Amino acid sequence: MTVYKEYFMPELFPTGLMRKEFDILIKCSKNASAFSIDELTDKTDLYFDKIKSAHKENPMVNVNLACAIVSSIHAIHADWRNIPEMAKPWCKGMIQYFIETADEDDDFLSPTGFDDDAAVLNACLKLADRADLCIDPEDYDEC
Repeated sequence: MTVYKEYFMPELFPTGLMRKEFDILIKCSKNASAFSIDELTDKTDLYFDKIKSAHKENPMVNVNLACAIVSSIHAIHADWRNIPEMAKPWCKGMIQYFIETADEDDDFLSPTGFDDDAAVLNACLKLADRADLCIDPEDYDEC
């Protein structure tokens, strides 16, 4: 298992992610730059509605972990003006990563489908000095 580490100015990049997660986050950050934080938060809410519907069809979809991720996203949205400028593109990217269906793990196929989303969220929250919003997926294992 290779964890991606940035050796040059790590304070500018989320750290502790797997290489594939980091690569997808970079792409998501670029895609998310076209949207405001309000638009991304609205997309998050629409995606969470989709998650709740999927959970009704498949109880293995970890709606509790998804809810915790959404709560952290809403907290970042509410505190957006206090987020360091260098962290904002990464925070937008973490939101896009969450609402992407083609991320590291399929969100709707297993109870661990949101674990990669939580890892990306946590890495970006730490970069934004909001580690208080980080979540432990193991706290949400019960679906």
